[in-house]
Amino acid sequence: MRWVYNKEDYLYVLSQLGLILVIISFVMLIPVVIAIIYQEYVAYRPFLAGSVLSALLGVLFRLLTHVYFNFYSSSIPFERKHAIGMVVLIWPLVSIPSALPLYLLKPAGQDISFLDAFFESVSGWTTTGLTTFGGEASYFLHSVNFWRHFMQYLGGLGIIVMGLIILMPLKRWEDTMEIIVATGRDYRISPSLSNTIKLIGGIYLVLMVAGTILFRGAGMETWFDSLCHSMSGLSTGGYSVNSNSFEAYYHSPTIVLAALPIMVAGNTNFVLTYYMLRGRIKTYFKDIESQTFWSLLIFFTSIFFILYVFEHENIWFVYEGRNYAGFYDVIFNVASALTTTGWNSVPYSVWSGLTFPVIFLIILISMIVGANTSSTGGGLKAMRVGVMLKSIYWQIEDIVLPKSIVSKKRIHHLEKKYIADENIIKIFTFATIYFIILFISFVIFLLHGYGFFEALFEVTSAIGTVGLSSGVTSMALEPVLKIVLIINMWLGRIEVLPLFYFIRYILGRKL
Repeated sequence: MRWVYNKEDYLYVLSQLGLILVIISFVMLIPVVIAIIYQEYVAYRPFLAGSVLSALLGVLFRLLTHVYFNFYSSSIPFERKHAIGMVVLIWPLVSIPSALPLYLLKPAGQDISFLDAFFESVSGWTTTGLTTFGGEASYFLHSVNFWRHFMQYLGGLGIIVMGLIILMPLKRWEDTMEIIVATGRDYRISPSLSNTIKLIGGIYLVLMVAGTILFRGAGMETWFDSLCHSMSGLSTGGYSVNSNSFEAYYHSPTIVLAALPIMVAGNTNFVLTYYMLRGRIKTYFKDIESQTFWSLLIFFTSIFFILYVFEHENIWFVYEGRNYAGFYDVIFNVASALTTTGWNSVPYSVWSGLTFPVIFLIILISMIVGANTSSTGGGLKAMRVGVMLKSIYWQIEDIVLPKSIVSKKRIHHLEKKYIADENIIKIFTFATIYFIILFISFVIFLLHGYGFFEALFEVTSAIGTVGLSSGVTSMALEPVLKIVLIINMWLGRIEVLPLFYFIRYILGRKL
């Protein structure tokens, strides 16, 4: 079958994008409520302007399809090509109206450009957490901080999940699952789409409330701070309402340790979370993703910890006159990178001086590996990395064992399954494309005069949707490099391949 976009397909995608923008326009009214509660009168108009812009764009898209072209989107079935078009376009599209209130408000009096505001918005929706002006977050309005974190929370759930509401009339999973596959997600919790949406929303709402209570109980100053950090941690987004590093502001090991289960919850495959809530704990520990994540976390933490002890003869080191317990900082920073959350308890400038090349490599690899599939995190994903590691073992088996013995390429991912050579090749192909994009971005930064380590760290963080920074990302960063990081965050969120599919659909080639 020849999969191409004709006029009707463009109009269908445009119509559905318009409906999502209308939904976002109502979502943008929630920060207005926060502004009313905290009597931040200056925030009313900017957020209303963003809401109106989103609504106007949405209505315009709908009118273009229904009036100007005399076309009704309900006349054609939802197909894979439409899902991919929505996945590719929705992230940068919703970031435009979402950036408007940030630009108009000029948080903390900073003279930010619209590009900075758009950067912040893309970083929020893609749950990356890189920021050019967030270093002054302690001075932001409550409504601004809430909006930054709420974007990450919704982005973690996936704008496409909200878009699934549009598809509820579809009864066949063969249709509706296409949009989930296109975003790199592979779950099927319920035969009913509506029930799946309810389960997704319900479980993440419960986890957000639990995270809020956990942070507040651990000693966070206010319920507002706890709520924002719960949304950010669960979405593995990494924004903070504070200007300093995550721990430096609170000076509390308890808060740092409380963040760990929240980050791990956001990192976990949603189906496995569902299974655990249903009492199927063994399934979680048997899964290749869980085994890969915990094996790497324990291995990297052990190396990190040994280096601390070797370097300082004890597990304590000093930062800005305060003692930091190296052990819990080690666990926190490795987990933050591996879950792609992007919080830090110790700034880059501190740990980068401690046996630097090895520690740098540990954090870098952690950001590349990333979270589980069907989670809020980014990176290559633990399942892919687990299969690639196992494939090395299988290849050695093929070489060593007699030809009469065929090695069984079997993994446990939600259930026991055999993996075909074709799928292994696809995984390695994805990884190759991922590294090519990372390398190109890295070279661009080098050509603009940035150091090897700083450039590699920043682009790896962006495409992995991590949010850790070496200090390169700031308002002073050249506009072209901000655009490079925006593209990396976008491609990291959609997992690269949908863009290539989208281009091939436009060009009218066979898939």
